[in-house]
Amino acid sequence: MMPQPGMMHQMVPVPYLSAIPGGMVPKRRVTVTGNVPMTATRFSVNLQCGPNTNPRDDIALHMNFRFDAQVPYVARNHLQMQCWGTEEGHGYLSFGRGNNFEMNIDNEHDHFKIYFNGLHFTDFRHRLPIQRVTYVAIDGDVVLTSVRFDGQVP
Repeated sequence: MMPQPGMMHQMVPVPYLSAIPGGMVPKRRVTVTGNVPMTATRFSVNLQCGPNTNPRDDIALHMNFRFDAQVPYVARNHLQMQCWGTEEGHGYLSFGRGNNFEMNIDNEHDHFKIYFNGLHFTDFRHRLPIQRVTYVAIDGDVVLTSVRFDGQVP
């Protein structure tokens, strides 16, 4: 069953892969809630341009949560034709191992606005045409409780 706007999935299996209903249109919000296990090293959230994960379709927004670093952080990047772009890693990660979290990714005109637990974390400019983004993929050391799609549907 394809998720509908505003629909929530409880106890979501990982790895997770779903079409984004209507695509990543302007004002679309993707909300991911879950928990980071105490043994977590890394997990990723990808807004990608198709369902393939091996080899991976292009990724408009790759967020890699790195709890195995000396100071945990979130690497952000994009993938185009199997080549990574320039990584961004600034910003304070406001949750860690053993914590619940809510992440919101808002699609704005020329960038994504990213929030953790209601607080603005960072912006990530669009590096690929946003119209190509049709899937969300999540994998790694995370327990997902919900994935939600809100906002305008064409």
